[in-house]
Amino acid sequence: MRWDDKKTPALWGLFYQLGSGVPRGKGRRITVFEKEPISTGLVHDAIDELRAEENVRLATADHLAAIAALVGRPSDKGDAATPGLMSGLQDVVDQRWDLARELAAVSLAYGQRRRQVMLALPRLVASPEMLDAICDALENDDLTYLGHDLDYGSLSVPTRDQIRRLLSLAHKETGGDLAAVAMRSMSHLQGWSSWLKLFGILFIHPELAEPRRAIKPHYDIDGHHWHRQQAVSQKAMSELWDALTSDPRVQDVARMVQDLDGVLRNAPPDLRTVYSNDMLSLTGNDSDLRKAAIEALLWFGRGRTGDFALYTAMEIVRSDDVALMQELTNHPDRETQYRAKQVALANDQEFGEGRAWPRPKRIGVADRLYSLTLAQDDRAQNGRTWLGDSLLESMIERTVLDLETQVANEYPLHHGVGEEKLMERFFTMLSDRFEALDLAFLDTARALGSGRRTSVRMQYRSIDKSEEGKAGIARPGQEGPSKTFAADLCLIIDPYVNGRPLGRRATLVQAKRLYPRDRADASKGWNHSYQLDTQQTTDLVRQTSSSIFLFQGPGLAGRGLPVLPAQLVSDLANNQSATGNVLAADAVGTASRSFADWFTYDLLALRVGDPYGPLVAKAEKSSGSMPYDLFRYGAVEVQVMVDEPIKGGDIES
Repeated sequence: MRWDDKKTPALWGLFYQLGSGVPRGKGRRITVFEKEPISTGLVHDAIDELRAEENVRLATADHLAAIAALVGRPSDKGDAATPGLMSGLQDVVDQRWDLARELAAVSLAYGQRRRQVMLALPRLVASPEMLDAICDALENDDLTYLGHDLDYGSLSVPTRDQIRRLLSLAHKETGGDLAAVAMRSMSHLQGWSSWLKLFGILFIHPELAEPRRAIKPHYDIDGHHWHRQQAVSQKAMSELWDALTSDPRVQDVARMVQDLDGVLRNAPPDLRTVYSNDMLSLTGNDSDLRKAAIEALLWFGRGRTGDFALYTAMEIVRSDDVALMQELTNHPDRETQYRAKQVALANDQEFGEGRAWPRPKRIGVADRLYSLTLAQDDRAQNGRTWLGDSLLESMIERTVLDLETQVANEYPLHHGVGEEKLMERFFTMLSDRFEALDLAFLDTARALGSGRRTSVRMQYRSIDKSEEGKAGIARPGQEGPSKTFAADLCLIIDPYVNGRPLGRRATLVQAKRLYPRDRADASKGWNHSYQLDTQQTTDLVRQTSSSIFLFQGPGLAGRGLPVLPAQLVSDLANNQSATGNVLAADAVGTASRSFADWFTYDLLALRVGDPYGPLVAKAEKSSGSMPYDLFRYGAVEVQVMVDEPIKGGDIES
């Protein structure tokens, strides 16, 4: 369906006179070409036609911006567009507010007619979507001379995340002005908080960390400038300077943060305790300043001095900082996200209702990371696996558990795609999580200087799914191979210690999903039992004791992906019914373990996994399979390496 000259003559005629169905232009700079002057009456009629549901559905952000450029143009008398046209256009934009962010981006790129678009869409200009689009344009170096066309004073009061984005872009053209205006806007609502002042110094006026060297620039707040917005930004800059110089303690904290990339850049680790004590003394009982300092440490601590920053953040964190750490795990700066998660993990924190946040526990690598004595054997607490460190085990378990919880919560939305696709998505996402976790392990090893380098990697090999229904393997003493291979997935663990392999081993996995009572409407609840194939169960048990069932569903007994050994599934199912082809979901929830717990403390711990050569070979190879295929999983290879201590303090990634 498209607009045409019979059903929508005004819309068709308007865009015909513009020269094309949508505005044309080169690159991000959009220009409207008019074949002939377009009358206000035609614009009015086109907006009226757009009010119809069937017509507005066809509108794009480009269409709406083109009409806005016409609505916002001066009249023959030099006046702005009539309020009636603006009101009608706003009604249409409200109907398609789903296009708001895209429309804001198009408006910012509208070349010479950008001012007209902004004048015609005041509600869009004052929306959070416009601030987000401005940040996007700044990141792409695609925002020039904005002050000519946009009234800075009409922008919405920013969120903290929007200010964070603007601050990180303060070095860009107009970025500093926009950041100052945004901070001034927030201060009028909440006052000049320690957070605003600290990051105002760090990003906009770093010279104020050394106040004796700082001289206030001349700001022309009376507006003797060649465009009005420069006066607005000058006034904001002046107010910002006055606020930043009013709090010596904030300036001292800013100076300490700057020292991370200054006098402490090559400092020995002996100074980290002194540094953290000084920061704790400065922030004192000022909760707002302390929380701002934690964020600054995680945001600015990079490279070698990142250890100073991380250690100090750990020392000054308090039990009431749970909300702060949750906020920082969604920080616009991705590295800050990971560092915030690292603080939470090192505190052994589980975010949830009724949970208090204890003071930092020094366990395993955390102890070695933050202590001055790096002797491993007498300081590290024993872990529960051969990895030998409870913090590393906790990091692995938490990584898997977070994803396990996520897929269980999303199961009602995706249950219909089938076991294989659900498993494919889970292991793809888990692989991505392990890539990030591997970097965290490397950072830990670098900080230790003489610590072991632990690595967990996942690799994939696809096998022909028809193999599942073909003959499996025969164990010694059996008359022949099992009737079917019976596995949806093969997990292959490949452990190394000090560069030497411990031997590959395989685990067979069969996935089962819980069906809704009404397959057309999952909101009516779920079946009470999982459906089993008794032949599959028998064949899995025959081939190896290292075979499991992975039960997919909306979560059972607090477990996102319950895991049960195939032998136990067989026993419980045969106890429940004579056919053994169903297993109650309640029984699964009671008898199972979470996938994260099983993965960490059984699979990676090498307490499960069969080294039997024919089984490993069967899991690794099949006719026509492509290695490292991330789209069709038949085998997942997990490689775990713990290298020998590194000498000399240098670790190569």
